[in-house]
Amino acid sequence: MKLTNGDRSSTCDAYFASDDEHDLYAAHESKGAAHFIKKWEGDKDQSYLKIVEPKNELKTEYTKENEQEWITVLIIDCRGVEPTHWMPRNDFTIETESGETYEDEDVDFEEAGDGQGFIWADVNDAGQEVSISNLEYSLEAC
Repeated sequence: MKLTNGDRSSTCDAYFASDDEHDLYAAHESKGAAHFIKKWEGDKDQSYLKIVEPKNELKTEYTKENEQEWITVLIIDCRGVEPTHWMPRNDFTIETESGETYEDEDVDFEEAGDGQGFIWADVNDAGQEVSISNLEYSLEAC
């Protein structure tokens, strides 16, 4: 994910995972944990991003039946950072119509050169191509 600070004068790349937390500190006191922490130049406090567990069950499975719907895949609490660009990495399981499964290390999306979202492709055990194309995203403030 690409992040910017509040006034958009600085940017950084953020790599984080739901099972990787770091301690937050303010005035040398622990303030809990976050999944990504950044100290912007000139700021006295740490900025951070936390993955939030949803209160309600979310529909996070994208199928042929709901291919025209937007699916929530990530909810984050951002303090002092603002997401500007998302890149799908890990934490994805892809199941083909024939039942073959691709997980985490097998799933590496790339940006489509035509600006049409992201693509993923592989070859199954039968030698046939399997792919996902036009994977789009939307960043929304809640």
